[in-house]
This record gives sequence, structure tokens and C-alpha cells, in this order.
Amino acid sequence: MSLISHDVFHGDVFGQPEDRVLQGDRSLHHDVYAVIIEWIHQGKLRPGERVSEAAIARHLGISRGPVREAISRLDYEGLVIRRPRRGAIVSEFSVKDLEEIASVRQLIEGHAARAACQLLTPQDMKELDGLVASMKVAAEAGQWTETAVLNGRFHQIVVRIADNKILSKMWQTLHPLVWLLAPVASAHKPHDPESILARHQLLLEVLRAGDPDRAEEAFRHHVVQSARLTIEQWSTGRADRTDRTDRSKP
Repeated sequence: MSLISHDVFHGDVFGQPEDRVLQGDRSLHHDVYAVIIEWIHQGKLRPGERVSEAAIARHLGISRGPVREAISRLDYEGLVIRRPRRGAIVSEFSVKDLEEIASVRQLIEGHAARAACQLLTPQDMKELDGLVASMKVAAEAGQWTETAVLNGRFHQIVVRIADNKILSKMWQTLHPLVWLLAPVASAHKPHDPESILARHQLLLEVLRAGDPDRAEEAFRHHVVQSARLTIEQWSTGRADRTDRTDRSKP
């Protein structure tokens, strides 16, 4: 199951009946988490803005407990910051934050790729192939948060295949910031579908080849390229928001 409910990708979440947003037999805090992520992505909750537990609960017609759990998860992942006696706000990221994330990703994923290319099974390749295909479909449908989540799962599986417990723990700490950050950082689409397909097919190719040096180099390059694109999007989105704010002033 995806981290993000497919139901929150269609249309305006604020305009949907609550039974379209919150699905009964799944964990309720999971669905509230998905809704808040989508609101951040859509710009309904912007960096620096307050995330009101009471207002969200009231809007969704639920108790505050599941909302509190969802906000706690977002706080743990770094997408929301809880401040003593002031509540929670949507995190604001800087270029330095993005560069630091990329630096750590290069180390983790480069090392993971070296091991994974030698341990890969046909079932692993089938799973990775399927994820790349699903990423392209999601991107073509304009489901940018879902695209980012599938992208994250692809890289997480490579780390899993490497079969290194310490590496996996490092990745789990970094993973939410990396893959949920891209759609939050900018209102622009992260990448075009053909680019997603080409860049990840290259990673599949080097994994199949089984050459550790080539695999490490390819994954490190992929991280650098992704970071550059994300920083460009973040900078463009920030400039657009500043320009709109300036134009709205009397």
C-alpha cells in the first residue's frame, strides 16, 4: 500500500465529501496524514503556516486524536515543526538543507547500489521494473505526490536488497524528508514522465550489469541530478510566491 491514499489525488480535497477522503477500514491517522500531505503539496498549507489540530479535525468531521497522531508523524519526518505553546507549522527548507540531504543520500545509495547489484534476484528486478512503470503512469496523470512516493519506494528497495541493517536504519531516518520534500518544495511538476522513465531505466540497467563501480557511480550521479532539479524547482517556487506576495501589497 502506498504511503499516500489514491483517493486524495483526484480533485480538490477541501471540496470532497469526507467519505471520499477518509476510507473506513484503514487506519484513520494514516488517511489524515495523507490529506495533510496533499494540502501542503497543493499549497493550501504553505511553509511557515500553522497546522491547526482543531481546525483540521473540525473540517474532516473527526476527533482530534487521529489528527494529533498524523501531526506527530509529520513532525518526526521533519515536514512539520512543533513549537512549545505555539502549535505546529509547516517546515521551511533552505538550499543548504537540500544540499545536505543530497550529500547523505549519495553516501547511502552509492554504497547500497554496490552491494545490491551483486545480490539482485529476478523477483527484485520485477518489483523495480513495476515501480518505474507505475511512476511514469502517476507522472502522466499529474499525481506528483504519488510519483514521489513511488520514487522513494524504488530507492528504498535498492537499500533493502543491499542487506545492510545499519544502512537501512540510516535510510529510514532520511527517507521521508527526501521523497516528500520534492512535491512540497514547489508547485511545479517535479519531472516529466519521459525523464522519470529514462533516468530510472538507466539505474535498472546498471543494477542488471552487476558492476559495483558502475552502479555506485550511476546512483551517486542520479542523486546529484535529482538534487539540482529539486533546488531549481524550490528556487522558482519561492520566487513565484515572493512575487505574488509583493503584488498583493498596497
